[in-house]
Amino acid sequence: MDVVYFGSREIYQDFYTAIRSLLAHNPNVTVYTITEDPDPFYDLPVHNMVWRYKDYFNDTNTRTKWKQFGPIRASFTKLFPYHDKILSIDCDTIVTADISELWDFDLEDNHVAMVRELYCTWNGRPYYNNGICLMDLKKIREDGADDLMIAELNRTYHRYVGQDVMQMYLKIKDLPPEYNQSKFTLPVPDKKIIHYADRTDWRGLPEVTRYL
Repeated sequence: MDVVYFGSREIYQDFYTAIRSLLAHNPNVTVYTITEDPDPFYDLPVHNMVWRYKDYFNDTNTRTKWKQFGPIRASFTKLFPYHDKILSIDCDTIVTADISELWDFDLEDNHVAMVRELYCTWNGRPYYNNGICLMDLKKIREDGADDLMIAELNRTYHRYVGQDVMQMYLKIKDLPPEYNQSKFTLPVPDKKIIHYADRTDWRGLPEVTRYL
């Protein structure tokens, strides 16, 4: 199972709790990080790469709270040229269980699997939260969807940046909500990944600090 986390310097502390929670329940996973610095997590078993967004993007979509990391998923086919599949997990998350079944989730003929949001739609269709997403990089490359997303992000401002263009250009399969439990998704008792999207108080929660 190949998992990637990414983010800027101000959230480096969040990498530790997120990755340690993943490894606590999934010891055989391979973890990649994409950051602003060559080796910020020397004490974690990760493969880090430095993100240079200007290799792929102009400044159209960097005026957001995610700054230059907002569009990054659109370029995963380029950043992981030898991978057919990647599981992307946001840093404001805690993994609570073995998620190996997620890696084996059948995407069928879709580009990506994500959990749909409850309160948002996209042109009359369901809208999906990409905080946790399983991406078929091979199919995205073959269909040219990566280049379409990159071109769109370089010409048009989108409020939710890469998340918006994924709705536009990717075929999406519904992921069970236990893999992205947040205030935006359907609540279920079996929470395998908790996503603290848009919460400000989560870093002090006992379920989080246990992984510091």
